Amino acid sequence: MSDMNGGSMGDAGAGAGAGDAGGSSAGSAMDWRASLDETLRADPTLADIKDLNGLAKSYVHAQRMIGKDKIAIPGDTSDQSEWDMFYERLGRPGDGNYKLEPNGVVPDGLAFEPQALDRFKKIFHANGLTQKQADGIFKEYMAYVGEQHTAVTQGGAAAREQWVADVKREFGKAFDERVDLAVRAVETFGGQELMTWLDQTGLGDHPMFVKMFAKIGQQMQEALASPGQSRGWTMTPDSARQEIARMQRDKDFMNSYMTPGATGHAEAVKKMQDLFGFAYPDEVTQV
Repeated sequence: MSDMNGGSMGDAGAGAGAGDAGGSSAGSAMDWRASLDETLRADPTLADIKDLNGLAKSYVHAQRMIGKDKIAIPGDTSDQSEWDMFYERLGRPGDGNYKLEPNGVVPDGLAFEPQALDRFKKIFHANGLTQKQADGIFKEYMAYVGEQHTAVTQGGAAAREQWVADVKREFGKAFDERVDLAVRAVETFGGQELMTWLDQTGLGDHPMFVKMFAKIGQQMQEALASPGQSRGWTMTPDSARQEIARMQRDKDFMNSYMTPGATGHAEAVKKMQDLFGFAYPDEVTQV
């Protein structure tokens, strides 16, 4: 019986001890700050520390950081010398001599002036960039410029193709003649400098410039003609359509045109066919 009592009492004591230990652990986890001075207990830097284990970890980490190379960040009131020191501690080249290699970075077909590198270096140095940062930004910027250049070039080529198509449609069979007149006018009044500019900018294919210089070329040729001499020009679709409308209002012409066997019928048919050939070159050619 004594064994039984002893066993019982022992178990009870062990249970009580376990309970006390558990209560002590829970209490230390909840109110470990209770043993601190009141000023320390309310310090916000301890807010995220949940228990003594967390406090110990924080302390060990802080001790390991002692002696590390730390850099103070300048504030709003810091002067330029403090910022310069900060940038150079981070790795900015003191002399601003960044190593920027344009070969393989500048897009093909894009003109790049060597002095532009000096401008890049000046900007990078003024903003405290390290060599790695400067190199990365330079490459990314040039890649972006290349994408824009490609888009503009492709867009310009498409626009020029459309301009040529528009001029061909407007001039019809007179296209080659009018373009030749336009070229002569440019050479006469603008010379090679204007020719080069029109070619480089692509504006030499713009309908407005082509039509303007073609008109000037016509006037030049007419001025050179002998007195009383009439210079005939190839009809454009628009002028041919106007002539067709005029002929359709001419009753005598239309009588000859519409009446087989009438005087001048063959000539009238030939004239109208020619006019339609100039007015609608694509349709007539296809037929």
